[in-house]
Amino acid sequence: MNNWFKTLTGAVAAVTALVATGCSGLSSSYSVDPDAITYFTWEDTTTNAAFDQAFSGFSDGAKHVERIDIPSAEYNQKLTSLTLAQKLPDFFWCNLDTAEAMGRQGLLYNWASYAKRHSSGLDTTKFSPDTLDAWYISPGKLYGLPTLANTYGFFYNKSYLKKAGIPVPSTTWGWDDLFSMIKKLKGVNGSPYGLWTMDAPSGLYSINGANLLSVGEGGQKVGQGYVDQTRLDYDQQLIDAAKQWSSLMTAGYVMPTDQANANATAAFASGRTGLLYGGQWLAVEFLASTSMKPGDWGFAPMPTVSKAVQPLDPQGICSPKNLTDPDAVWKAMSYLETTALPQVLAKAPVAPPAYEPAAGPYYRSLIKSGADSTAATVEYEMNAKTKIPVRFIAPWSSRVGDITNVQWVNIINGKAPAQTAVPTMFADINKTIKENPVG
Repeated sequence: MNNWFKTLTGAVAAVTALVATGCSGLSSSYSVDPDAITYFTWEDTTTNAAFDQAFSGFSDGAKHVERIDIPSAEYNQKLTSLTLAQKLPDFFWCNLDTAEAMGRQGLLYNWASYAKRHSSGLDTTKFSPDTLDAWYISPGKLYGLPTLANTYGFFYNKSYLKKAGIPVPSTTWGWDDLFSMIKKLKGVNGSPYGLWTMDAPSGLYSINGANLLSVGEGGQKVGQGYVDQTRLDYDQQLIDAAKQWSSLMTAGYVMPTDQANANATAAFASGRTGLLYGGQWLAVEFLASTSMKPGDWGFAPMPTVSKAVQPLDPQGICSPKNLTDPDAVWKAMSYLETTALPQVLAKAPVAPPAYEPAAGPYYRSLIKSGADSTAATVEYEMNAKTKIPVRFIAPWSSRVGDITNVQWVNIINGKAPAQTAVPTMFADINKTIKENPVG
């Protein structure tokens, strides 16, 4: 089920092909069964079987839900080919990148009117803060529904903290506590870094990651909104946040940016490091570790300064534009949110559902497995009122990424002074955004 967290770059790239071939809309025509509501996922066979079982309880007259079986490794390719063939199922797994790209091209169904009705047992006022708002590509355009959400934080090994004389972090710890911990953990049990990082989409010391720190200290959000930004802005707090991460990076306290990868996850799972930045889904992997017991480690959220600021990364489902029976599809999607996901997450607690009433089985499963701190941290982050998106979602995002992958990385690595390099970088960013408008 870890494929929930992969960015569908291939699927987003397919939109460019759609424009080139002149596709103006899509219809759902994958199944020949007129009573079938079809969908497909990027899940593995075990998780797909769990969804099959969960959807067996769906009933809407003659309608039933039918999953189209495709290998998870071929998801991007299949989504692309079926989009071009105009044979997408009634709903399919997608993320914000895909929803934004396909929605702006008029290829997806707009569920905004259905969301206002609170029908089929789905009360759309009960999604976790900002998770549903993030799916409105523009006012009145809801091209999908959030299903699961990623949270990000710090996995800690209790024996390392004890040896370094560090208290176990909680949901109320601050950034100074984190930075102090990072410095004290370097060298403990021979660990070369105080903080190891996985290659997560949020990027702890990316612009968005640094913005968590700067907004927490009273600064402004880099982008106003989630998927409809027309410019990005910086302030002194963001510059100071960049300086802080740069000082830790250049002093060797943090794993270098060019080394952050899955090896960091393996190092933590085997007990070879005391602190790892990563996503909550790793808890399932660590619970299965033969080197650590559940009581040996914990999970802490992003730190707090004057207010709680946490990452936002909701995954979801989308539908093609020309649905034959949107009422039936909405009922099936609502069933997924309210009934199917809780059943699946009770067995595989990899991520919290965005729909709050469905979250109980996920948290109870974690607690039963011994991951109490993970449950507490995830719930805390999901309930945070102020959230920062983990990536930019806009037509210009890849081009801006080309800029930040050089200029921001140089700043973090101490190759360019933050005080002057940040303003220069944002000038280049906003020039690029102006040349690649959202509308």
